[in-house]
Amino acid sequence: MTFKQFYLLSLIGITFFGFIILFFIWLSNREVDKNKDYKGILYISLAFLSWTFVGLYKYNDNQVINLSSVINDRVISAFSNLFLFASLPYFTNAFHQIRYRFSFFRNREQWVINVFIAFTIITTVFSYADRYGEDLPSFLHYIIISIDCLISIGIFSLIGYALFKSLTKVIYNRSIHIIFIVIFILLPLTQIVLPLSKIFPEQLSFFYPYALVLFLFSISCLICVMNAYFLLYFSLVKNSKSINLHEKNPLFEQEVVAVSKIEFSFNETLKTYEMTLTVLDNFKKEIEISKSYNKLMKPLAHWVLFSLSRRKNVFLSENDISVTKFRMVEFFNKDSELKINQEQIFINNGGSFSLKLDSENITINNPEVFKKSFIFQEIFKKHAICFISKQEIEKENLKNSKFFDKYMIKKFDELYNSIFN
Repeated sequence: MTFKQFYLLSLIGITFFGFIILFFIWLSNREVDKNKDYKGILYISLAFLSWTFVGLYKYNDNQVINLSSVINDRVISAFSNLFLFASLPYFTNAFHQIRYRFSFFRNREQWVINVFIAFTIITTVFSYADRYGEDLPSFLHYIIISIDCLISIGIFSLIGYALFKSLTKVIYNRSIHIIFIVIFILLPLTQIVLPLSKIFPEQLSFFYPYALVLFLFSISCLICVMNAYFLLYFSLVKNSKSINLHEKNPLFEQEVVAVSKIEFSFNETLKTYEMTLTVLDNFKKEIEISKSYNKLMKPLAHWVLFSLSRRKNVFLSENDISVTKFRMVEFFNKDSELKINQEQIFINNGGSFSLKLDSENITINNPEVFKKSFIFQEIFKKHAICFISKQEIEKENLKNSKFFDKYMIKKFDELYNSIFN
């Protein structure tokens, strides 16, 4: 048996083992809990399976190692990268800022579609280069190989980061953390050494077998860590009712399930506007999330207006109401570990919206400060028609902008003062 055959048989065995374990973890938990989306585990298992197919394909491949063969390897490796990249949004303990800033990452199905489209383009380009083989100039080969290496390094680094963030929710030991970091660094490193040793065999052939061993070692560690983590995770999920999780060491991602109270105030000493939400998390614990701002920005003013309108049992509507709600939630979630979503906050009444909170759970301290704000007055004007009765709107023909403007000149102070009473 040659060294190459031993390496490929080892790769086939290790990756197929990883595929089998993760696939059955996904399958068993999918059947038990059909309300949860565990596709991330499926995608990772398929990435391991694609490595298995790479090993099978290369086992009987007697192709001479040259630039063309390296291009061919890049085409094959793109499939494992595709599945790993598609799994990233399913790591709920990582990428919080990306998830809440970019809707295409937050929407997992859309992310997967985008990834498949991107990698279809990449594999098409690689296949085209492979077809022309040695006819392509050498510098184009080097560019293609460099692009794929960068993609592989980036994806392995992101997967390593996501898995490390997940593991630190379970294991609080500095020495073990260091070992994990070393493992997650080794795998991207092999994606640099292996292609280079094929491209420049005369200079780097000495490192090639060691790089293969290092790759096998790092991929074995990655598979073992992933299998152990997911087995532990789902074991605890199924027995969560009998497990007392430590407040600062939760395995599960802490999430907001409901918002129960809201309070606004103005700090006279610091000259800051303060907003506090009382939320209920998935451990049935009430938590206060407080934010302070140096000025009354539009999203914060909208929060106050929605709170005042809820106390008056008024639903707000306007052309950009969907954008307004999104910016309100995004504004509050910024730099916050616990995130809220629109469904937890707003009631939809045929395109008009109000807060879900009961009036008695809404507190607005220092109302005069908000009342004097020019920004708040401008926002109120945009929604003022919502505070006018339907009979009055029909009687004064207020759907006509000219009549509405005249009406607001006469009635603005009365309407504006009424929302604070």
